[in-house]
Amino acid sequence: MKRIIKSGCIILFVLTLILLQSRSVRAVAGVAGTVPHAAAFEKEEVVYALLSAEGAAQSAYVVNVFTLLTPGAIVDYGDYKSVQNLTSEDEIFLEGDTIQISTQEKKLYYQGALTEPVALPWLINISYTLDGVPIAPGALAGKSGKLEIRLKIEANPAADQSFFDGCALQTSITLDAARCNNIAAEGATVANAGRNKQIAHTALPGKGLDATISADVENFEMDRISINGVGLAMDFDIDTDEFTGSLTELADAIGELNSGATDIRDATKKLDDGALELLDGAKALGEGALEFDIGMGRLQAGLMEFCGGLKELVDGSREFHYGLTELAAGGRTLMEGSAAIKQGLDTLDQMLSGSGGMGDISQLADSSK
Repeated sequence: MKRIIKSGCIILFVLTLILLQSRSVRAVAGVAGTVPHAAAFEKEEVVYALLSAEGAAQSAYVVNVFTLLTPGAIVDYGDYKSVQNLTSEDEIFLEGDTIQISTQEKKLYYQGALTEPVALPWLINISYTLDGVPIAPGALAGKSGKLEIRLKIEANPAADQSFFDGCALQTSITLDAARCNNIAAEGATVANAGRNKQIAHTALPGKGLDATISADVENFEMDRISINGVGLAMDFDIDTDEFTGSLTELADAIGELNSGATDIRDATKKLDDGALELLDGAKALGEGALEFDIGMGRLQAGLMEFCGGLKELVDGSREFHYGLTELAAGGRTLMEGSAAIKQGLDTLDQMLSGSGGMGDISQLADSSK
């Protein structure tokens, strides 16, 4: 496992292909002829391939896993240039494409290094750009900028097509979240793994993959990329008539769904139109409310002026009442004065009348002489 830490390092990719072979096998012949006490076993294989930073296969090995039902000798076959027992001290023999080992273990693992060149069922291409400029993976160490990693996987026409058609692939890229921000990976599953972000893409059997991962990086380094494949066995019978009938029902349901989608689209348009009308009405209501508020302000100002006028009217009425009271008092005084004048005139008149009588008396006095 190498990391991009300094210039000149390469990224190592591991392609893991798990082949599950749940079958019982009895070994009957070995390198040296008939094998005594042949073991009955079940076998699984896991194929590992080391790829270059650009995705080219460099080497591969197979880990063979035996679950022994009875102990004894195992004979296996493979195109290996070397083999290694991984679980015990039992000696393992390789001659041509035949491998033999005798063991008393209940579980046995041995590794076989495949002969080169290695032809994988997939063509894998990984390319890198930094700030839009292609860059070699070995030159990425310590760099900063906008990084894009493009991972493209397709069938290898030179290899057995059954693996491409029968195996699903999952890619896993781990980025240090302290060095990588704004990570984007369309169609991927992104999960937190401690301080790291783990980005996984899945390619179904018979399907390739074309994925791009982007991030803003600073002082960049990364762990290896891993690609895991597993065979999917679909061993079941299909009733074609029932399957066809189900497809017809599915087609009808899709037609109804399409019709319903059209109704939903029309209803959505009506709802959108209604929402626009509601918006216009709300706008008009807002404008009317503003005008109403202005009118209420003017009404309030008018009422205040009206109240002021009423107060002035009340004050004027009070003064008018006071004036009438004074006028009434003056009238009484005038009447009393007029009565006094009349009485004086009457008295004067009586006096004048009296003085005329006195004149006659004087005349009488003169005549008596």
